[in-house]
Amino acid sequence: MSTTHQTDKSKVQHTLATQCATAVSTITLYPLDVVKMRFMSQDGTAVRHHNAHYYRSILSAFRLIATQEGRVAPFFRGCHVAVSGSVCAWGIFMYIYRWECALYTAYTERRAARGASASSTNLVDFATLGDLLQRFGFSSIASCTSALLCNPIWLIKTRMQLEEASCRRYLAAHEGEAGAAAAPRPVRHFATFRGGLMHSVREGGLRSLWRGVSAQMLLGVPMSFHFPLYDTIKCSVLRLSHRESLNSIEVAVCSFITRVLLLLISHPIMVLKTRLQDHRARLGEVQYKSFAQAAVTVWRNGGVRDFYRGLVPSLAQSVPRSVLMFVLYEQFLKVIKQF
Repeated sequence: MSTTHQTDKSKVQHTLATQCATAVSTITLYPLDVVKMRFMSQDGTAVRHHNAHYYRSILSAFRLIATQEGRVAPFFRGCHVAVSGSVCAWGIFMYIYRWECALYTAYTERRAARGASASSTNLVDFATLGDLLQRFGFSSIASCTSALLCNPIWLIKTRMQLEEASCRRYLAAHEGEAGAAAAPRPVRHFATFRGGLMHSVREGGLRSLWRGVSAQMLLGVPMSFHFPLYDTIKCSVLRLSHRESLNSIEVAVCSFITRVLLLLISHPIMVLKTRLQDHRARLGEVQYKSFAQAAVTVWRNGGVRDFYRGLVPSLAQSVPRSVLMFVLYEQFLKVIKQF
């Protein structure tokens, strides 16, 4: 088998394993993702209240959504879009990332005149700081490319999560069934992906689909350390233990450490991205028009605390999802390599 064919096969294997893992992990923890996005979108103004409230805790948010919008459906609104977006984004990222790593490996091998194939290099060889920084560069390129191509998907997904389904349950509870029946049904522009896409284009043009892309790409900088840092921690453990693979518990610990560190760094950018992509971004007394203006607005209105609005639900969703994704990634990779 030629070196090129082996390298291509390796990239495809990693890509498929990542896509399968991210699809399962996204669906499993999606209700928490909905709550997390609603937390981050709130800035204290009435126009950005959800269910007529400013969320104070995860449990109260779940209770309000279930009472006023439905017990199951609202927690999975946009889930299919999130899964599609995750599969596309991670697929693009992983294929480009592994392709760049393979090119770098082939280059270093030729330079060292070792004569080994690019795909046969042991992962333990990449446990040094220099290789971590090299892979960070590769990951940054892959992340920015993925963010640029997939931003329209994330925009509609965010708006589907933030748009409330209905307030009729709330009216029924407080004004009686007659009042609820007489109340006009709220107009929903993001009930479906296609409907949300068409509405966004009509309101702001094709360019509006890339609203918040600067934040999305900037978010890729700290998140670019995700796989390289995970690979480095994993390689260090393998080198110290003189083994070729980790068990599920060790994978979970490596991914847990990686995700917590990166989330603390990237959360303020996630808050800005969410508010820029919110369909109410330019409504009310407080508006979010650009990344720089949004950053200044958040700082003036809430300071550091507002930049970390929704950190608890973000940790509750992102960290378990990351751990689950990496565990599944390693398991899917083992299965796929058998074919």
